[in-house]
Amino acid sequence: MFPDFPELKKTVLEQAHATMRRMVHEKHPVLAEIKSYTQHEGRSMRYEQVGYGEKQEDLTAASFPIEITFDEVPSLIGDKLSEKMAKLADAVGEHQMNLLLTKHNEATEMTGNRIDARGRPMNGDLLLQMMETMPMDFDSAGNILPTTTLLTHSAMAPSYQAAIKEIENDPELQSRHRADVNRQYNDWLDRENNRKLVD
Repeated sequence: MFPDFPELKKTVLEQAHATMRRMVHEKHPVLAEIKSYTQHEGRSMRYEQVGYGEKQEDLTAASFPIEITFDEVPSLIGDKLSEKMAKLADAVGEHQMNLLLTKHNEATEMTGNRIDARGRPMNGDLLLQMMETMPMDFDSAGNILPTTTLLTHSAMAPSYQAAIKEIENDPELQSRHRADVNRQYNDWLDRENNRKLVD
């Protein structure tokens, strides 16, 4: 592909990668919220996991073959090219989401931050149990900051809405939620007061 035009080849590849990222993020918006960086060398990476020390993880290869026949080349523009890239974006997005969910399951298993509903439908009690395991952040006035993203299947939205209404209409659940917010606010204050300032 463009063997004698390296700059053109570079431009085409950059545009293809940008289009691919946009397509993946449109279909899987949660992936767009995750910060990423390019690691140019090495077979593993190290990172600090809060509360669990340094972790090392081997990198794994992922490939997504796409076939372009000679017959397709003259007309592979416009909608046909978009369709071809969309198929590739579907495969990439599905792989990245599966990887995200696998890592999420590993992390919640390790930290014990997991709730098993044992087949029960979502309700106010279960929603509060889940919220009680999620650390909250606050601003200087004590207002809860929206720093947590809830990842759920769209089919679950009505159940979550019903659970929220149940909490709003049940004084006992409201009291429990207020107690959890107060506890988390005090925990946040302790964290803030014990932070080490960097010169």
